[in-house]
This record gives sequence, structure tokens and C-alpha cells, in this order.
Amino acid sequence: MNKTISFLILIGVGVLFRSKINNKEQLNTIKTLILTLALPAVIFSALLKIHLTASLFLPPLIVFVFNILMFLSVRFLLPVFIDKKLDLANRRTLMFMLPSLAPYLSCFPFLAEFSEQSSLGLAAIADTGNKIFILVFLYFLAMYWTYGKQSAIKQPKSSQKFAEVLLQPINLTIIVALVASIFGFNLENIPVYFQDSLSYLRDLLTPTILIFIGLAVKVKGKELKLLLGLLIWRSAVAFLISALLISSFDFDSLATMLLIVAFPQSSCSFLPYAQISVFSDSQDNSNKVFNQSLALSLLAISLPYSSFTIVTIYSLGDFFASPIHLIIFSLIGFLSAGMLLRQKNKSGQKISVAHQP
Repeated sequence: MNKTISFLILIGVGVLFRSKINNKEQLNTIKTLILTLALPAVIFSALLKIHLTASLFLPPLIVFVFNILMFLSVRFLLPVFIDKKLDLANRRTLMFMLPSLAPYLSCFPFLAEFSEQSSLGLAAIADTGNKIFILVFLYFLAMYWTYGKQSAIKQPKSSQKFAEVLLQPINLTIIVALVASIFGFNLENIPVYFQDSLSYLRDLLTPTILIFIGLAVKVKGKELKLLLGLLIWRSAVAFLISALLISSFDFDSLATMLLIVAFPQSSCSFLPYAQISVFSDSQDNSNKVFNQSLALSLLAISLPYSSFTIVTIYSLGDFFASPIHLIIFSLIGFLSAGMLLRQKNKSGQKISVAHQP
């Protein structure tokens, strides 16, 4: 809980610091620091730490399947709750953000506090599936959405922009790290001084992201209802999937069952927002693929929402190990989300969150 309060304080620092940020260029400088230095360092380290054996293949696979199920739910089930009033850019943004997980930011602090050390290790292994979903599946999907349907007339320009995106620091980092992993290199093979430099850059990420969220996000009261409705809906889908997992397999450990419930309740990840930023910056306003503002607003609200949900799960303990209780919570969540989302959309207007100036 102390760590969560610290995270929220950092967001508050960003909010208080807004008066010192006089224009969009200054805000973009902070985002550039995140996208070109801190985030690539974290991705590079994470990819070089992945060592999967046959016995540890199942947890990442389960998480990857969860990501896919959530992705399909956003695509086919979510429109039922909001009268299909999402425009294409918002729908794509939600398909990127809602299935993603940020367990290191929102779940791991509580695992360390409430659960066994073995659960923390299992969660770290399971998160590999989430990273593959975000860094591989969503990356190529963004490529397709951005460039896959370009006309033949625009192809030369599209190819140039494709190359520009591919050469972004985040994407180069992913490519280099994956090639290094294929040839058997890992983080321990790198000189110590380079490891130390990576460590310093990694340490920049969390505080910088949280301050950036506080600086950039501007959520109005009516938009808060929309965002809460989306997050409650996401939580309800996660509870339902957790109930199906627990009822389908014979788990003999309460810690494992609570992990299955808590892990999918992690907040939305910053990585899809980073990809959205990279691809959006390569497009003109007439060809909007994503809504950056909606993605950033979801990030800001999902962190405290997920933290509260995970604390509740571990506080009530074995209550959340029952599939029946999870299904009940899921149904309550669907009803609550439906009321919030339909209330927002009574007028028939398309759902949107205003772009940042």
C-alpha cells in the first residue's frame, strides 16, 4: 500500500508541476526521454532476462491466452455495452490498452506484501506471455493498421514512414534484444558497466512515467464516468476468465488461486501507449489510427483502480478463490459498466476523449 501511495504522489507532483510546462514541446521532451531512453532500457533488460524451459511454458501461455481473450472481448463484446458508438480510432485504442497488463507497476508491490515469494517468481515468468502479446502481437497489428491498407499510389511514402517507425529506439531495441536472445546472449553476458548504465536508465522509467501522466492527462467529470465504465468492464471480464481457470484446474494452493485472480487485474501497460505514440507521430491528422488522449487517460485512471482492486482481493483472501464469488463479481461489474457506459451515451454521440492541446 505504501508503494501505491508513493505512485499516486508522483502523479500528483506531475499535476502540481503543470504550471511550469508552458507548451506542448516541453511535454513532448519528457515523452521523448521515456520513449528513447528509459523504456528501451527496460525492454532490452526484460527481453534478455527471458529464459523459458518446458516446465515453465504454461504460465506465459495462460497469460498470453488471457490477453487474446481480452482483445477479442474488446472487439466483439464491448460494443454491446456502449451501443456500438465507438469510432475506429477509439476502438483500436481500446483494443490496444484494455488487454495489456502492467503487473510490475500495479500487482507486484502487493504480491511482495501479501503473498509468498514463489508467487512473485511465478508472476514474473507469467508476464513473459503479456510482453510477447504487447511487443510482438500488438506491434505487428499496429503496423498493419497503419500501413497495411495504404493504396499503391501512396506506397513509396508509406514505405518511407514504415522505415522511420522501424528505426525508432523502442523498435530497434526489441529487434536487437530478440536477435541477441536467439544467439544465446543474455543480460549476464554484457559487461558490468553496461549493466549498471541500463540499471540507472531503468530506474528513470517509473517516476518519469507517473509524473508525465500527471502533467499530460486532463480528465473531465463526464469523461471519468466513461473511463471508469471501461475499467469496470475490463475487470469484470478478467474476473470471469479467472473463474473459468480456477474451476477448470485443480489448484491446491490458495496463493496460486489468488495470483490467478489478482494478476489479470493489473493496470493497463504503458508499452501500448508508447507504440501508439510512435505510430501516431508518423501519421498526419487526416489518417488518425489511434486516440493518444484516450490511451493516456486510461493509464492514469487504471493505476489507482487496479491497485484498489488487488488490495481488496488479498484483503478478503479465500473469498476470491471461489469461482462462484468471482462470477457474481463479474456479473455485478458488467451491470455497473453497462449503466455507466450507456448513461454516457444516451444522447447518441460517439464516445471520445478530447485530445491534449
